[in-house]
Amino acid sequence: MKTVGEDYTVRHSPKGRSEVITGTVTEDGVPVIMLPVAGQLWQGIVDTGINGDLELPEGLRSLVNARFLGRMTSLLASGRHREEDLYLVEVPFDGQLVQAKATFVPGQEILIGIHLLRLYRLEISFPARTVLLALAPYGDAITLSDLNCPVNRYGGNNTSCYNWQLNADNRGANWYFER
Repeated sequence: MKTVGEDYTVRHSPKGRSEVITGTVTEDGVPVIMLPVAGQLWQGIVDTGINGDLELPEGLRSLVNARFLGRMTSLLASGRHREEDLYLVEVPFDGQLVQAKATFVPGQEILIGIHLLRLYRLEISFPARTVLLALAPYGDAITLSDLNCPVNRYGGNNTSCYNWQLNADNRGANWYFER
């Protein structure tokens, strides 16, 4: 955590929203941006594996006007399911107070999911160790799914053979591939 004003880079446009939010990629390869929450700057990890908005430290629950929405089931990368309480919270993001859906966990990390970033173009450069978030010129990125455009976390061996025209890829034994 840092006091608001230290090492926090946002260039604002005339509408009050930023032109670009910048962050860094840590030495461990983790993309982060700084978020001002409850008078402190918190390191927020950009986690493209989370389809929701936020995962917040339990200690912030009383500081973000958390309102219980209900229970939800999360599918973890390991294939396990986890039941969690879901809350509606108010957090500052990009110069505005936004409502977001969040879960609370022990620890001090904030995870930022792709749903919170849906109005932004995300650029992560691992060689340059930079993170850039800019308002997307095309609007809400969720609408791109109708165009068969992958905007969620997407990668792995099968993507090297992805055919966007047929929305098909190779999920077989792709260790040996011939055309």
